Amino acid sequence: MGLERPDLDTVAAISRAISLKRPVQIDYLSSSSGESTKVICPHAMLDNGLRWHIRAFDRDKSRFADFVMNRIVNISVLYRIGVDSIEMPTCDTQWSETTILVLQPHPKLSSASKTAIEHEFRMANGTLKKEVRKAHVGYLLNSWNVDATVAGDLEGSHVLLHLKNASDIENQNIDNLFLAPGRGKNHPGVVGG
Repeated sequence: MGLERPDLDTVAAISRAISLKRPVQIDYLSSSSGESTKVICPHAMLDNGLRWHIRAFDRDKSRFADFVMNRIVNISVLYRIGVDSIEMPTCDTQWSETTILVLQPHPKLSSASKTAIEHEFRMANGTLKKEVRKAHVGYLLNSWNVDATVAGDLEGSHVLLHLKNASDIENQNIDNLFLAPGRGKNHPGVVGG
């Protein structure tokens, strides 16, 4: 469960909207653009381990995105307005498509540490293959603190895992890959983050 429980009235409104296939109008606090009123068409709720998100089509930006549930100030279900076909979950390719993450012990670990990590994560032949929705990739890599650089160049005793297939993953146009350790805008060698 995330650090803070989401407001139950917000959860109920989102659940109703998903069930009835109706958009919601929200007053939303964005960390980049401040407060705004927008209409979104939610199709899923997810807990990334830190906080609850809503996966929804953003009508203002004409794209699917994640919204932090606890940043919603006000919400109302728009019962008289439907959801268009392009706003349906089947059109959300980041949600409907999966990818395989190949995780390995971080290359900078000692031999004993690598053996311990392989056992802890039940790795086969030194790797763990995990199939995840593309929309979850950045969150999972972040919450597991996986070094997502191609060269495995992150430092620190907290970095236990490395994304062995980082170059393959970076070529898949995963929207939230920038959330992964080593993939942010401030990491050297990362373009676009």
